[in-house]
Amino acid sequence: MGKADRLDVYLVAGGKYHNIDFARLEILKLLAEQPRIKVQVGADYSDIDAICACDFLVTYTCDVMPTAQETQRLADFVRGGRKWFALHGTNSILRFLCALSLLSAKIIKTTTGVTIQNKERFILKLQIG
Repeated sequence: MGKADRLDVYLVAGGKYHNIDFARLEILKLLAEQPRIKVQVGADYSDIDAICACDFLVTYTCDVMPTAQETQRLADFVRGGRKWFALHGTNSILRFLCALSLLSAKIIKTTTGVTIQNKERFILKLQIG
């Protein structure tokens, strides 16, 4: 199969506090159902040249952040018409919560959600269900 007949995909699957191995395997199984798709896999954005050479990017991450240079290349990738399928917590940055704790914020978990507040004011409330 030549390049004209295939889709090159790059899968970034990595992060903390999740069973990334299971997610990576399940995503690869789904992609393998399509004979035209050829997949490369990484745990982060460090192989940015390979990522930018693909037809589309799939990400399943938690607390995996691209560097400033990688961010610029990813922005150019999307602006250039390529596709990025960002799954699960691709937008999560756990250091944000650490920064809140430095500001004396209190994180309250309940069975119905999470509330983040500091002494002066309510910051965020997430309801489940």
